[in-house]
Amino acid sequence: MTSFYDVINSNDLVIVDMFSPTCQPCVTMAPILEKLQADLGKRVNIVQIDVNENMGLAQALGIQAIPTLILYQNGEEIFRNAGAMSRNMLNSLLDPFLS
Repeated sequence: MTSFYDVINSNDLVIVDMFSPTCQPCVTMAPILEKLQADLGKRVNIVQIDVNENMGLAQALGIQAIPTLILYQNGEEIFRNAGAMSRNMLNSLLDPFLS
């Protein structure tokens, strides 16, 4: 089984979505992230983590609001946003790292 830290320390660009299934903004983000993953394929790895099932990890990452999206590259956090984001915002964020 691959651990969270193995995933973020890979060479991939990784988006970590800290969410809860009972959070309406989180539910709104889910199809946006699914479409993003479908469009970008292996160019980005999107990992969704339910904060209710992973409270220790959420606490270790300093999650104070959901949804929180964290972008990692080579194990380093390079962006963090608390709150829902539009597809256009996500595209603008990712463009510099995908070119």
